[in-house]
Amino acid sequence: MRVILFLVITFFVYKFVRSYLSFHRNQKFYKTAIGYLRFKAPSPEVILSSACAMMVCQRYADAYKVYEEYLSRYSSNADKTVLEYVKENMKACTKPHPFTSGPKNYNDSYIHFKLMDYFGTRRYDLIFLKPEEVSFIERQMKSN
Repeated sequence: MRVILFLVITFFVYKFVRSYLSFHRNQKFYKTAIGYLRFKAPSPEVILSSACAMMVCQRYADAYKVYEEYLSRYSSNADKTVLEYVKENMKACTKPHPFTSGPKNYNDSYIHFKLMDYFGTRRYDLIFLKPEEVSFIERQMKSN
């Protein structure tokens, strides 16, 4: 009985540690991507990519502002599906999961990340990064 209990506890500790480490690795990647995208010339793809990266980094208030900026600049000549995705992401920014109200920034909250896993609203990934940009961002992560 003790062996089974030990194995179950070890399994859950392993799953927690693995999830926690992957969460921090993803947070670091997307924060570096936000910094990288900040220095690129503003275009619709760059604005959407930075807003989606902010959503992954749990900066919902900032992402909401960026989506509003996108709608004010590019809504007249944007694709209809992209506009629907942007509006859905704006709804997700205002209420990411049932226990929140209004866009807030939850910086590096692992508990919020797990709540988003289980109860989160649907978000659309609108990140337009080329493979060479991804490799550049990963090199920047390793150098820091």
